[in-house]
Amino acid sequence: TTRLGKQGKREDAIALLRQTLERYPQNEVLTFELARHLFISTRFRSTAKRRERMSEAAALFLFVAERTTDTNRRAWCYQFLTTICMVNSDYAKAEQYNNCLLTGRGIYPKVTAAVIALRLQSPDEAEYAMKNTMAESLYEYLYMSNWYVAFLFENKRYEDIAAVCERALRIIKVGLDAGQNYLYKEAAEFAESQALAYARMEQYADSIEALEVSCAYACAYDALDNDLTYDVYDMTGEMHHIEERISARADMLGTLQCGERQSDYGPIQSDPRYQAILTRLQTS
Repeated sequence: TTRLGKQGKREDAIALLRQTLERYPQNEVLTFELARHLFISTRFRSTAKRRERMSEAAALFLFVAERTTDTNRRAWCYQFLTTICMVNSDYAKAEQYNNCLLTGRGIYPKVTAAVIALRLQSPDEAEYAMKNTMAESLYEYLYMSNWYVAFLFENKRYEDIAAVCERALRIIKVGLDAGQNYLYKEAAEFAESQALAYARMEQYADSIEALEVSCAYACAYDALDNDLTYDVYDMTGEMHHIEERISARADMLGTLQCGERQSDYGPIQSDPRYQAILTRLQTS
């Protein structure tokens, strides 16, 4: 099913998992995989279909979380459940699920595990663990920044959005220079958010420049030859496939063509530079 997902045949993967689960209804690995595919498949679907699939995915994640003895799988189930509740604006339940994961402030078990690895493992394994932990810390900062940007959009604080995105892009540049290529996708998303903020302030020259930056990062991400979204592999077995690659170009094109952006970018849609961006997203 992972292979089908990477080939864009998500519905085939879902059908295969449903069929297999009819024979093995208690198999937690298959149940988790079905829930994950259902969750990922909600992108660019109607509101009704998205709610239907998220509801089914949530029930399956909860089924696995309450039964599994695999701590990694349980953690991912609660993480997905938290995300689904946040998407559905059910913040009380999101807090409940997140509390199943939350450690006390100032307690960083992953950092401690990486430090222990420095003493217990071979030099190569120890360095690998430490770099992974540092990369995840950077990703966590960017993840929080994404939610902060969403909050600022809700409150129409467009100058603040442009500033937050600019800071994130500077930090991402440092990560890219260090070889953390998964950040190309994060950069594309922050640059497009910055472009949207500029458009809403009617600073269209800045907006189209930010869109060109976003497009360049999206194309760079899609040109990578690794299979996973993040160059972070701290899990084993089937859990390696928790974050499958999704085309950043297709993601950006879908964003630009949605109704909201059509309105926001209306004044620059006839600009040759904007048309060149659309062409590049479709053909790179």
